[in-house]
Amino acid sequence: PLREIIRSQAYRTVATYQVGSTLVRAAIVRDITDYGKGENANPSRTQIDRFIGRVEHDFSWNKSPNNTTNLKIGTEIVHFNGQVDGYGVGVKQENRLDLYALFRHQFSSKLTTSLNVRQAFVTGYDPPFTPSVGVEYVVFGSIKSRVILTGNTSVSYRVPTLNERYWLNLGNPDIKPESGLNKEIGLTWQHRHSAQIQSKVSVTAFHNLIDNWTYWNPNTGYRVENLQQVLAKGLEMDYNVKSLIDKCLIVADLRYALTNSSQQKLFGPYTADIIGRQLIYVPRHVLSATVSASKNNLSLTAQQQFTSARYITFDHSGRPFPPYYLLNMILNYQFKTTKTKTDIAIQANNLTNTLYPNVKKNAMPLRTVSLNVVFYF
Repeated sequence: PLREIIRSQAYRTVATYQVGSTLVRAAIVRDITDYGKGENANPSRTQIDRFIGRVEHDFSWNKSPNNTTNLKIGTEIVHFNGQVDGYGVGVKQENRLDLYALFRHQFSSKLTTSLNVRQAFVTGYDPPFTPSVGVEYVVFGSIKSRVILTGNTSVSYRVPTLNERYWLNLGNPDIKPESGLNKEIGLTWQHRHSAQIQSKVSVTAFHNLIDNWTYWNPNTGYRVENLQQVLAKGLEMDYNVKSLIDKCLIVADLRYALTNSSQQKLFGPYTADIIGRQLIYVPRHVLSATVSASKNNLSLTAQQQFTSARYITFDHSGRPFPPYYLLNMILNYQFKTTKTKTDIAIQANNLTNTLYPNVKKNAMPLRTVSLNVVFYF
């Protein structure tokens, strides 16, 4: 039998300093992954370092409780170091700078608008100006219930990852960045049943048109390629209920997503028969449920997810990956002192021991248990 070992290590250091409405944050993040086969005598190592700096400042103008304006301006700079066996010799580096402004204005108790603008600068790329516009309108409001209509339109741009550009034989240094236009509209109903119980139901429709969609093509040995244009559209529904019983907070969340992602343009000869078909590895239906109970410093969370069948060929020939069900559990305890806080969590994933792949020839882990300890100073 084939024996594979993956060992992951992660280091996170974050420092935050706030003066009035100005926030300064610095972070160092290191992710290390060792992967080996057989006796694991000489594992392959991946080490990604990120050095992050961010400065933000908030402005606020309040003419009345129902007529307010908020503006957040900021900048973030990130330096990447990638020392990966799969990249070949040398360290791959990248610098990113983001300038952004988030503007929100409440015209009245019913109408609120937002405008977000961002300009990025990335080594070797020329990202465009990417704005987004949103609106929120209270269709109906009372002491117990509210019905809210929301809409949002945004321009998106995604720079290829280091793996997509530099991975030997599979990466593509000439891969193009993704760009697109995203639209969504949603309706939310909030209701307070009593002082202890409240619920929320929301339905959102989305329509995202993406140029140069990036994917690892299984038909070419998983070499990275661009599709000319992909349309992702669908519907998301969410039901959330909160209940306080004997000082115990119980939260249940049920979500369903219907996604139709398909190619819209021919990207080569003999590809007409795959236009409009669901993309490979993208499930059409995903149903998830999360239930948590917390009291004092202790909480228990159960996560469930059902994923429908996924196609593994563009023309839908062959046998698709079958549907699967996952169950995860998290037990968390928080310990506080006057100056520190500690989170201790035991997490068990895939309790049903389900065997399922994410791509061809790559099965996801079976039942796993982890212990996480986080200190806050």
